[in-house]
Amino acid sequence: SSTGREVQQWAMENGWMLAWALSPKKNLVKSSTWRILDPDVASHLKGSLDLSVEELHSLEADKVIFYSRWRKMENVISEVGDKPWHVRFKVHVELWEELENSLRPSAIGLLRVPRSDQCHDVDLCVGVNSKGNCVCYKSRILDV
Repeated sequence: SSTGREVQQWAMENGWMLAWALSPKKNLVKSSTWRILDPDVASHLKGSLDLSVEELHSLEADKVIFYSRWRKMENVISEVGDKPWHVRFKVHVELWEELENSLRPSAIGLLRVPRSDQCHDVDLCVGVNSKGNCVCYKSRILDV
């Protein structure tokens, strides 16, 4: 949606990684612990990230997968008058699971929140990918 694109733009302008998550709704979806890394934002900020060559290549492949599902959701949203809140939650879940399953082989696309002992500096890390590697900033971008 246009709001999603605004969030992406804000993240890029401010140097923040962006990961999408599906909010579980009681009895309709099992709570997924995966977050989906936004490949456009990650590509824009890749100079700030400590990524392997494999992970950098994966970002490009992830974009194709991510945007094929994004366009599918945009079509669904346009069918309900550009009001995403009018899309049945079940449809959101189905498209989310389709995207999540498509990104499973990715070196970087799916992330989980890191445990404190999992990454060299958990404060710099965005998450842990499906291969168990930390996805982190190279250095601190903000001191909050």
